[in-house]
Amino acid sequence: MRNIKILSILALLLMAVTQGAWADSETFNNFSSNPIGTHFTVTFGSRDGNVGLINSSGSSCTITSRGGEIITSAVLSCDDMSVYNPSNTSPGALNTNHGTISWSGWTATVSDVNSSSVTISFAGSIPTRVKTIVVNYTIPTYDITYDGNGSTGGSTEPQTKTHNVDLTLRSNGFTRDGFTFTGWNTQADGNGTPYAAGATYTANEDLSLYAQWQAIFTVATDATMSEGWTIDPTSATAGETVTVTYSGSRHVKSVKYLGVPTLTAA
Repeated sequence: MRNIKILSILALLLMAVTQGAWADSETFNNFSSNPIGTHFTVTFGSRDGNVGLINSSGSSCTITSRGGEIITSAVLSCDDMSVYNPSNTSPGALNTNHGTISWSGWTATVSDVNSSSVTISFAGSIPTRVKTIVVNYTIPTYDITYDGNGSTGGSTEPQTKTHNVDLTLRSNGFTRDGFTFTGWNTQADGNGTPYAAGATYTANEDLSLYAQWQAIFTVATDATMSEGWTIDPTSATAGETVTVTYSGSRHVKSVKYLGVPTLTAA
């Protein structure tokens, strides 16, 4: 049974990743002041001790995300109002600006919210005294993918970025014969936004990156270079300096012509 539970947890985690969001919840149970949680703030127009009030005086309850979390539902556990008035055998009506409200006893569930904020307001004759709120939510995630863009080997694993959490982009894992990697770009032709390997990505959106390549050239020289002349390096990329050196026994007073080195793709 223990193994089954572990597998179930792993399955749920994998489902959360593939659906592009992490699911979680946050609980509030003291409304003596408007609480500020890790992910949400809860605001009541009025309170009675630790209890939040939704009543005819215009007092409502607003739950607001602090960091882009998406509220899926909220569960409000309320006082049994028949304790205050025996004729109050069922809870009063409430409105919501997102989703729908259903009651089970004295517990109200606001379903299908799908928003970063929701307000629950008074809609009947019986006030609501809220003791506990459980906010169920998801945190959006974004897919970061890497394309070899003509690579001949290797791979670079994709990443998942969490909403409002900075991500360090991967180093290149691709190879391409005769080329050296120069960075990432949002377009294969290099005309998009460039990103360096290891750069910090802050945007809250999917990102596709294409490897950018620069050809490695081999220096080919005239035969007259063969006696005492050396070239370093013998292969280079565009813009790199190639040094021509004479180490022979002759005294070189001047160089009139050595033949122009040519660059050919490796």
